[in-house]
Amino acid sequence: MKIPNLIICVCLERNLIDTDNIKILISSAEKKGYKINLISDLCFYSVKKKEELKKKFSDEGENIIAACYPRAVKSLLKQIIPDNNYKVINLRKGKIEDILRQLNLKKIEGNLNIELPEYTEGWPSWFPSIDKERCVNCAKCVDFCMFGVYTIIDRKVTVINPSNCKNNCPACARMCPETAIVFCKHTEEPINGEIINKEKDFTIDVKELYKGDIYKKLAERKNRNKNELLK
Repeated sequence: MKIPNLIICVCLERNLIDTDNIKILISSAEKKGYKINLISDLCFYSVKKKEELKKKFSDEGENIIAACYPRAVKSLLKQIIPDNNYKVINLRKGKIEDILRQLNLKKIEGNLNIELPEYTEGWPSWFPSIDKERCVNCAKCVDFCMFGVYTIIDRKVTVINPSNCKNNCPACARMCPETAIVFCKHTEEPINGEIINKEKDFTIDVKELYKGDIYKKLAERKNRNKNELLK
């Protein structure tokens, strides 16, 4: 019998996941013989420790990622791990009993002595990822972003400089006409990767977000990126 491989994001950079639930999940999964892999922050690993993250996936048995919203996780890992190679369990939403039920696990009270990995990297791991199933490569995000986070590669919008993103700024996600931009650490739906049941009318005050001649800068970027698309 192949042993399930459970990768758990502790999300300690923002504490978006209840640590008591994490400990219950660990205790319950260990009781059933699961292999457990703990990581401090999936967002950080997807950018700064890609190779180490790949090694946490097993070639044998089922890979299960316990983290946040499935759409967010899949957009993060799209270029790293084939999405047919893992199952996603959302730890940010729902009761622990429902989470355990999805894994056919019996609830075991969490061991308080379980040591969770610390997040000591300093970088807030705030950056966008792209839901490729929704993105139509209109490049509006490329035009809008003042920090060079996005670029166009092979006529496809790509997050090229995630570390350049302005912490706690989801402005590009609010501008996206297809709701294709995800910020995993955001608290608002559907920006955080929650399933889109209906389109929301996101509005922003551009002048308040970025001081200066924003429209001149946007026009310059727009012309440059149009040239890239025509190559």
